[in-house]
Formats: sequence, C-alpha cells, structure tokens
Amino acid sequence: EHCILVVQYRLSWLQMDLIAGLTVGLTTVPQALAYAEVAGLPVQYGLYSAFMGGFIYTVLGTCKDVTLGPTAIMSLLCASYVGGDPVRAVLLSLLCGTIQTAMALLRLGFLLDFISFPVIKGFTCAAAVTIGFGQVKNVLGLKDIPHEFFLQVYYTFYRIPETRIRSESCLDLVPFLTTFLLSFWEVQYGIVGGVVVSGLMLLYNVARPSIKVSDHGVLVMELDSGLSFPSTEYLNTVIYTQALRASPPRSVVLNCHHVNTVDYTVVNELRDLLRQFKLRGVGLIFSGLQYSVLEVLLAADLPDLRHTTSVEAALTILSGNTQ
Repeated sequence: EHCILVVQYRLSWLQMDLIAGLTVGLTTVPQALAYAEVAGLPVQYGLYSAFMGGFIYTVLGTCKDVTLGPTAIMSLLCASYVGGDPVRAVLLSLLCGTIQTAMALLRLGFLLDFISFPVIKGFTCAAAVTIGFGQVKNVLGLKDIPHEFFLQVYYTFYRIPETRIRSESCLDLVPFLTTFLLSFWEVQYGIVGGVVVSGLMLLYNVARPSIKVSDHGVLVMELDSGLSFPSTEYLNTVIYTQALRASPPRSVVLNCHHVNTVDYTVVNELRDLLRQFKLRGVGLIFSGLQYSVLEVLLAADLPDLRHTTSVEAALTILSGNTQ
C-alpha cells in the first residue's frame, strides 16, 4: 500500500506538503521543549521524542493522519515517575511500548470503550490546571517546590515572600506574554510571535552584550558572551567612554575567555583600538584567549598585540608599566 501511495504522489502536492511541514515544525519545536520541561527532563529529550516517533512511523505506520510525539498529559504522568532522570524516561517509554504492543496482539482495544467521555474531559481539565499552575513557581523563581499539586499550591503561596525575579526572568516574560496572549487568537500565531520576539531579543543581546567592568588600578572588562561583528561597535563605545576618553586615559585588560570566534570586522576594530591605546600611551592586554581566537589574531599581525593566560598576569604587567 505504501509503495502505491509513493507512485501515485503528485508533484502539485509538494508545495502544500512543504507548507504543512514547516507549520507543524514551527509548532512542534517549542511544544516539545515545553513538554520536556513539564516532564522534568532536559529540553533536548523533548525534541528527541518529537521527531524519532515520526521517523519510525514512516516505515511501520499504517495511517497518514495521526499525531505522534509527546503530549502535555503524557509529560505530566512521566514527571511523577522519572524523577528528572532521562534513563528512567527511556525505560518507561520501552515499557509503555511493550504493553501497548501486547494489548494490540491480544485485541484488548475494546477496554477503551469503558472510559466514558466525561471521564476523559475531567482528566484533561485537571491536567490543564496542574500544568498551568506548575509554571507559576518558575515565573516567581521559587526552588524546591513539591510536584504534588496540593503541596505545590500550598508551598507556592506560602513562599511568595521569597520570590526572586531576576532580570533574566523579567526579560523572559516578554516572549512568554507574547506567546500567551496571541495563542488566544490562534495557537500558531502565538508560537510564531513568541519565536519572533525571542529572536529579536537574541539579536539585541548579540549586538549589545553585557560587559562587566571592574577597577583594579586598571580597568578589567569581561564579555559575558562571544565577540562578533554586531557587538564590536558597542564594545568600542564602552572602551572609549570609560578608558580612552577618561582623564587621564586608562589601561584596559579585556577578559576574552567567553570569546570563541572572531571575524574580519572584529580584527579590524581591534587593530584600530590597539592604535588608539598606543597613541594615548596606555595599554590594552587580552587575557584568556582561546587557541583558535589567538591563532586568528596572530595571523592578522596586529601591531602591539599583547596577551596573557590570566587576568592576574595582565594586571601585573600593566601595574609594572604604570609604576
């Protein structure tokens, strides 16, 4: 039957299938990540369970109109047994598959006729409330809250004074609220809107990385993320404002242990920075450079390039020059 379907496939269907695949993919990825969170597992296991079932069903399946992969209720049930251990989750999946196969071979599908529609609706509604309230502790930043629903409700309200909403959590509320509100219009609009907002926030963080500045006689600047071409202008602005335009100009140690790649634009900007530091009679030293980055900088033949393995070594060099 599958061979006949493949032979009878029309090229005109390809466009519709591509649109359907893209739509389902955009919906499945955030759903799978959320289901893994509900089950208390690392988020990558949500993705594994989302696409592996589809691959297997392509070969062994008998129905083209079927939903595969994790669900909210399934994730909620798993959370009570796996305890955050992926190995237990894999074992539980194997046992479930074995039991379902045995039930199919024994023709036990008639047992589902005894589960009435009101029972299913009641269970679904209870699961929705449990899953929804389970996210409250994450929004409030509360830790060590029990998984049992009634204990969860009690300890969440009891420990509200301990709420610690970090700046990162506040930023997370932006895509959260976007997805939540747009989902009342259409679920796919909520997911797409949340992905777009998250992407824009990610691009902003790349272009405006957080730079920690500390004063040790000389300025130590630490990037909390990689150094790429969108962030070079911002880095220049910070260095010029706090070091080169200060009176007198300040030497700088640039802690680069988070930087794992550099490109042509970054190299050119660093060349100009080194020139400006030399003109003002102060120093710029790079510390903690990874080998791949150091190799690129050395190949670029930057004038007056100095680097050390640690911030302490750089501070010793610059302190000696100052004295």
